[in-house]
Amino acid sequence: MKNFFATIIVIFVLCFGCLASAHATFVVDTGEPDYLGQWAVFSNQWVAGQFTLNQAYTISDIEGNFRGDGGTLTMVVYGDSANLPDTNNEFLNGQITVSDTHPGANKWYSLSGLSLNLAAGDYWLAYEVRTGDTYNGSVSLFMPDPLDAYVYSTDAGTTYTPGSSFALRIQGDPVPIPGAVWLLGSGLIGLAGLRRKK
Repeated sequence: MKNFFATIIVIFVLCFGCLASAHATFVVDTGEPDYLGQWAVFSNQWVAGQFTLNQAYTISDIEGNFRGDGGTLTMVVYGDSANLPDTNNEFLNGQITVSDTHPGANKWYSLSGLSLNLAAGDYWLAYEVRTGDTYNGSVSLFMPDPLDAYVYSTDAGTTYTPGSSFALRIQGDPVPIPGAVWLLGSGLIGLAGLRRKK
C-alpha cells in the first residue's frame, strides 16, 4: 500500500513538473527579412501587425528588426477592435534603443524578461516613435511568414495596408489549462480510492 501511494505521489509531482518546466517557444515568427525592403518610421509615426493566439500564453520576449540612424522607439501590444489596433486597450509598452545600423545590415532588438499574460484572441504589435522617442529609420519588409494584417499610422491618419509585412518574433510559454490540472488530480485520487477498496 505504501508503495502504491508513493508511486501516485511521484507521478503527481512529475506531471506538475512537466507543466511548470515548459520552455519559451516562438509564438509568432515572421522569419528572417530579405533586407531588400524598408518601411520608414520616424517622429509620431507607427506601424502595427496583427497576430492571433490560439491559447493563453505568458509572453517573455518581443523582437523587432530595424535599420536606421538609431535612437529610441516604443513597442506596444494592443487589443483588437474590428480588425484594427484598439489604442484604448494597451497591454504593454516598452522602450528599446536601436543603435546606428548605417551602413550595416538590419539587426534584431528585443524587449526581454517580460511576464505578459495574454488570453487566446487577436492582438496587435506596434513599433511607435512616440513623443520623446528619437528613432529615425525603418523596419524590414518582405517576410517569408507575414502576420495576419498590417496598418501604418501617420499624422494624416491610419491606413490599412494588406500585403505589407514587417519582422517580428514573440516568445512565450503556454499557460496550463486549469481544467486539465484538476482532471489529472481527480484521476489520481480516483485511482487511490479504487486501490483502497481492493
